Amino acid sequence: MLDNTLERVNISPPRRALHRLDARACSAGETRSGFIARMAVDAPQPTTQN
Repeated sequence: MLDNTLERVNISPPRRALHRLDARACSAGETRSGFIARMAVDAPQPTTQN
């Protein structure tokens, strides 16, 4: 279950990935944190096979 409680996290992406992330967030008019959160929430859910 998802809620809106903010949680601080630390990540260590390669500099190149961080620059790309920041550019995409800026293009979307979002903060880095907001962009990452939206991408996580909007990502397709994995399907399970029986």
